[in-house]
Amino acid sequence: VAPPGKPLFRNLYIMDTDSGDYLNANPTRLTKGEWNDSHCQWSPNGDWIVFSSTRDKPEGAPPLDNDLDPGYYAVFLVSVADPSVVVRVIGSREFDIAGHVNHPFFSPNGRSIVFASDMAAVS
Repeated sequence: VAPPGKPLFRNLYIMDTDSGDYLNANPTRLTKGEWNDSHCQWSPNGDWIVFSSTRDKPEGAPPLDNDLDPGYYAVFLVSVADPSVVVRVIGSREFDIAGHVNHPFFSPNGRSIVFASDMAAVS
């Protein structure tokens, strides 16, 4: 729980469970930063992870608005082989409005991504 007036940050982790020992598996951090990375899914071929994140929030945007997250979520891809490779897919910033572009999901063939959005308060 974050202190009042401070945002809570979340990052992505991968937990290798090939051994079947879920209790002793050590997670590996995939992303790191003062933002919220969430709603992640593996690509069908396993090379990419699609996720939503507040890392697209413009400088000067309030961390909270009436103690709520003001939005500025965007959809990104991160390479599983090289987590330094992060690709921005779409976000609310290009429309200069706060909003949530999240819940991304790959199509079965991995060639398309579907997502939800409330940009301009329209879902």
